[in-house]
Amino acid sequence: MKPAFLLLSMLAGSAGLAQAADYDLRSFVEANWDYIAPQASGALWTAHYGDQDGVLLPPLSAAAYGFACGTCTQIGQRIDAGDTAWGSGAALPTFDGVFLHPGPSDASSVAIVFTAPSDISLQGVTVHAEMVSNGLLGNGVDVTVSHTRGGVTSTLGSFVVSGADYTPQAFSFGVAPLLFMAGDRITVDVGPNGGYSYDHLNIDVVTTAAPVPEPETYALMLAGLGLVGFAARRRRAA
Repeated sequence: MKPAFLLLSMLAGSAGLAQAADYDLRSFVEANWDYIAPQASGALWTAHYGDQDGVLLPPLSAAAYGFACGTCTQIGQRIDAGDTAWGSGAALPTFDGVFLHPGPSDASSVAIVFTAPSDISLQGVTVHAEMVSNGLLGNGVDVTVSHTRGGVTSTLGSFVVSGADYTPQAFSFGVAPLLFMAGDRITVDVGPNGGYSYDHLNIDVVTTAAPVPEPETYALMLAGLGLVGFAARRRRAA
C-alpha cells in the first residue's frame, strides 16, 4: 500500500466516520423499562399521552393489561414473535414488538418519541405494526409519523393499521439525510381510526441514522489531505 494512501486511510479511521446504525423501540423497552419506575424524560425513546409534549405514560406491566382498564391509553408490555399468550394456532404475533392501546380520542392517543442523543444524520424511519388479540373490534388505528427539528414539526406520512390479527405491515419513510441536532425528535402518533372499539397493536419503530463528525474530524481530514498533497509534490520534484 502506498504511504500516502495508508496515511489517508489511517486518518479516516481515526476520524470516527461511523456507519449508519438502527435505533429500535423494542430493544430500548427491553433494556430500560422495568414496568415499575416511571420513564425518564429526555430518554432515547419515550411514550406520551396525547402528543409528543404530553405527560409520560407509565410503562404497562404484564399484569395491568385487560378489560379492567377498558379504554385506558396503554403501552409497554413486550410481545414476542410466536407468543401463545397472545393467540393460538397460526394466529400468533409475527415479530418482537411492544403492546400499544390508544384511547378513544386523538386527545388520548399515544405518541412514541425518539429523541436524538447527539447530532445525527437521519436516513429513514420504519414502523412495523400488526393488530393483535382483540384487535378486530373497530376500524383499526391511525398512525402519523413526523419529525421536529429546531422546534419546527413536519409530517413524513401517515397510514392506517387494520385487518386481520397478526398480519404484519411495514411502513418505511426514506428521507434524504437530514441533520438532527441533539434533542430533535421523531414522533409516531397512534390514535383511533374513526369509530373506537378497543383496537390493540403490536408495534416496533426503527430509526436509521449515522453520527455527524465533529468539526475537529473535518479539520483532521483536511490536514491529512494536505499532507498527501505535499508528499505527492515532493515525489514529482524529486
